[in-house]
Amino acid sequence: MALSLTANQRIALDYYIAAYGRAPAQTGLDFFGEQLDSGAMTEEQIRDYMMNNEEAQNRYPNT
Repeated sequence: MALSLTANQRIALDYYIAAYGRAPAQTGLDFFGEQLDSGAMTEEQIRDYMMNNEEAQNRYPNT
């Protein structure tokens, strides 16, 4: 079964996989998709938020 994602949810999904090596919970996917939809956060802000998160820092300790 294919997921039905908006373009912004797809962006958020890609960042989750890159930063955390896993798919997000639906709530996280919805939250970041809505942040992009509303203009509250840019793609760069979401990327930076995720890469500076403790989970990503543990995954990539020297970046």
